[in-house]
Amino acid sequence: MSINNKIDELKNSFISDYESLKNVKGNPTSLINKYLGRKGLINELYKFLATVNSKEKSIAGKLINDFKNEVTVAINKLNVKEKSKSNSANLDLSLPETYESVGSIHPITLIIDEIKDI
Repeated sequence: MSINNKIDELKNSFISDYESLKNVKGNPTSLINKYLGRKGLINELYKFLATVNSKEKSIAGKLINDFKNEVTVAINKLNVKEKSKSNSANLDLSLPETYESVGSIHPITLIIDEIKDI
């Protein structure tokens, strides 16, 4: 099996996984681990690159890198959509602003206020 066939097979697998994850609206970390992880499928392609003859190595390496970039861009798009949905869902602009005091009154100011009250 040539490296081009392996890349095409992985592309088809990624597209089906991506579409199923997009429809379910799940967490994209499973795709990141499966394809881009240290023991991911794309890193397996780099190991297969050692068996390719030297004339085709640069072409095959470019194909693998292009596929890796496509996967990264697709997963980043999915992450951005998920983050924008979660940010807009958590923010309710109709609620009044909550005031939380930060810090405390200085001890000398407390004593001066007590003296003024006497």
